[in-house]
Amino acid sequence: MYNNVEPMKRTFVYSLLVVLLASLLIFFQYQELPKGLANDEVDFIHLARNLDGAPYVAYTPEATGHATLYFYVILFFFKLFGVTQFCA
Repeated sequence: MYNNVEPMKRTFVYSLLVVLLASLLIFFQYQELPKGLANDEVDFIHLARNLDGAPYVAYTPEATGHATLYFYVILFFFKLFGVTQFCA
């Protein structure tokens, strides 16, 4: 009978290594990003924060081509990770 445990362990270790490396690259000195890097995204941040506590809105004119669900996802991540100096 073929033992399938060793390839599964190897796949798990490689996957874990890729996730750790990606996390390191993404979050390394995250707070050092310039504050004005994404000025065009500031309106998205304000809209997402304005949706907090309001009843669900299917459409808002401030969405500028994005579905309102996109802004609820942004709001979810603000609540999950908090607001940093990058998106204040």
